Amino acid sequence: MEEKSKGTARKIAAGVIAGTIIGIITGILLAPKKGSKMRKDLKDTAERIKKEVAKKSAKARELTKEKYNQIVNEVSDLYKKAKKIEEEDLKELIKDLKSRWPKISKELKEKIKK
Repeated sequence: MEEKSKGTARKIAAGVIAGTIIGIITGILLAPKKGSKMRKDLKDTAERIKKEVAKKSAKARELTKEKYNQIVNEVSDLYKKAKKIEEEDLKELIKDLKSRWPKISKELKEKIKK
């Protein structure tokens, strides 16, 4: 029974994180940028980052602020090394992702209680 609870909590965590990241991406895309191509490239890269962060977060045994930030850093480092996103855009995305932890934590606690 406890294993089932952990699995459910992980799925909830992934869903909450994915939803939050989608909101962040939407905010970035609505901000004025240079050209539609840049917005499309950023959107595609941000979607991949979002999926990877959600996937790694779901695999985490326990999602703490430190673990969440570590996952965000690991995923963003991969994209930085591959130069798949402008450094300035990546910094903005990382800052947004990390600033959302209180909301993610609160939503996780509420979902797990249900």
